[in-house]
Amino acid sequence: MKFFNKHKMALILSGCTLLVVALLIFLGFNSGNSTAVEDAIKTTTSPVQKFFGNIGSGLYDVTHCLGELKELRNKTDELSKKNTELEKQNNENAEMAEENDRLKRMLELRQNNPDLDLAAANVTADEPSNWFSGFTIDKGKNSGLEVEQTVISSDGFLIGKISKVGTNWADVETIIDPGFSAGAMVERSKDLGVVEGDSELRYNRQFKLSYLSRDTDIEIDDYVTTTGLGGVFPAGFRLGKVAEIKDDTVTMTRYAVVNACVDFRDIRQVFVVTNNMDVVADEENANMKAARERAEQEQKEIDDRASASPNPEPDEEDEDSGGSSKNNNSSKSKKSGDFEDLDEENED
Repeated sequence: MKFFNKHKMALILSGCTLLVVALLIFLGFNSGNSTAVEDAIKTTTSPVQKFFGNIGSGLYDVTHCLGELKELRNKTDELSKKNTELEKQNNENAEMAEENDRLKRMLELRQNNPDLDLAAANVTADEPSNWFSGFTIDKGKNSGLEVEQTVISSDGFLIGKISKVGTNWADVETIIDPGFSAGAMVERSKDLGVVEGDSELRYNRQFKLSYLSRDTDIEIDDYVTTTGLGGVFPAGFRLGKVAEIKDDTVTMTRYAVVNACVDFRDIRQVFVVTNNMDVVADEENANMKAARERAEQEQKEIDDRASASPNPEPDEEDEDSGGSSKNNNSSKSKKSGDFEDLDEENED
């Protein structure tokens, strides 16, 4: 009450002003034309409304974009997850295909070499500093591996031999190692030589076929294979292909530079021949002996038939039939005696 009495005039003027403004606004809405006051108010507040309207629109766009980004992120994560699963499945399929291929080649090796016992092994460590002259595999004594056993590739090419054996590991000496040496032959001509690793040639994945005579029948691109002699390597496994033929002025012989069939940088799996090569050699020798005896027997029968004649003479008979010859002679003597008796009766 005190406040009203103290500010009575100011309150009355404010109320009148508000009443007039409200009246003007009412009359402006009803008349369809803007008043000066309305126009002034809207002119003053329009930029503010526009500013806040832009802010609101911007906030809506930002919110909308954030929603889209979240959705895109979810889709990206989902696609990434699917891609990872597909890559995993693809790797598994590749491993299965590689395993199937390995088993197929192993089966072919077994079928082509029924006398050999093969143990598959994986390469666990190589020696790049030694230019792949050797490597380590994951099989050892527990799998029946021994020193000097033959190591071949899944394609049937000779890689080398076991040089050292542990419980579950073994070191392999390859055919390009400078210390490697083995008997070999030219596959086409069967001429013999000696395979030797060379400290220089190994850098090019090559080795020597040494001690070839001057008249050795050897040509470029001839294959070099194992002979099976010596009881170490089975016969018939290819080592490489002849690249060059040179003269050895020291030994007065010739030698061939041979490209190895195997790329030692890419070896991941090998096969070890675990059975005794002496036993295999004995079986091969027995088979060869039996085949030779059959051939000799067949030739003897042919010769006997060829030498036989339709009217054989008595003195051309075989010495082995001496007993039968004597019987024939006695029979002939008896017949002669009979004929003589008949002649005497006729004379009487």
